[in-house]
Amino acid sequence: MKIRAVLLVVFATTLTLHASSRVNPNGPYDLSHNIPVKPGLANLTPGDSITVDAINGSAGKIAEGNIYKIDGHYTLQSRDSANLTAGVTSEDTSHHPAVKNGTVEIARGDGTFSVYMYVWHQGDPHICLYPDSKGGDSIDCLYFNGPDSWSLKR
Repeated sequence: MKIRAVLLVVFATTLTLHASSRVNPNGPYDLSHNIPVKPGLANLTPGDSITVDAINGSAGKIAEGNIYKIDGHYTLQSRDSANLTAGVTSEDTSHHPAVKNGTVEIARGDGTFSVYMYVWHQGDPHICLYPDSKGGDSIDCLYFNGPDSWSLKR
């Protein structure tokens, strides 16, 4: 009986520590960690570009359970407008709540952006352009700071 009680305490403590290590995606959060940008593979329509200029986050590297503010600039020539979204590609097919300011609408031409990305699970971070707010297939994507070698330029 004592072993069962000890195991329950250890299990409950582990769950508490795991849950407390995650940042609340709705804030408030500390984004004081400046993370070096490592551009990865890009799949861009001719005339369009996406550049990540800065990443500030709640951890010193991109990791599960943390949130990041991504600043950058773009050129959109392939259409009049698009939705620019930050996300993580992975094998996890779970549906997760949208992050406030995780998507911004951009217009044809050159501009800057700031979007937020919560990392629900390990994977490959990216900025993608979508034709409208309904989602669907992306128009353009830029991967960055990914854990997998395929997502980083060599």
